[in-house]
Amino acid sequence: MKKILILVVLLLVLLGGAGGGLYFMGMLDPLLGKDPESVAAAEAAAVAAEEAANPVFVPMDVLAAPIIVDGRVRNQVLLSLSLQVKDQSARNDVIAKMPRLRDAMLQDLYTEPVVREGSSGAIDINGVKARLLAIAHRVMGSERVRDVLVIKAVQTG
Repeated sequence: MKKILILVVLLLVLLGGAGGGLYFMGMLDPLLGKDPESVAAAEAAAVAAEEAANPVFVPMDVLAAPIIVDGRVRNQVLLSLSLQVKDQSARNDVIAKMPRLRDAMLQDLYTEPVVREGSSGAIDINGVKARLLAIAHRVMGSERVRDVLVIKAVQTG
């Protein structure tokens, strides 16, 4: 009887050690419902939540865009912008490339309309914001620049 009891205990210890080894190596994750994609998604969500809690912004100088009617400049739109970036290293990269970024944004503002179609003359904030975000992604990369925030838009004339 003692021999059977000793064999059962040794078998349990061996199985327990093997199961523990498989668990720590991650080989039991699919059986336990912990697949690598869901773990990676949870880690990415945690990083995104941390970045949302501590946003990093880069203020820009005021940009002026002309409103051209019948081949003449009728008014100007002054835009005060800020860029939301991924982290401090992205902030430093944006500051280093700010002249190139301003140049690309000004080229767009001077070649594309900034007011809505029709006679209202209202500033197309959503359209301008989408175009400027696309430019920021092209110049800096979509992983670095998260959003373009229009702080103030003033039409002068």
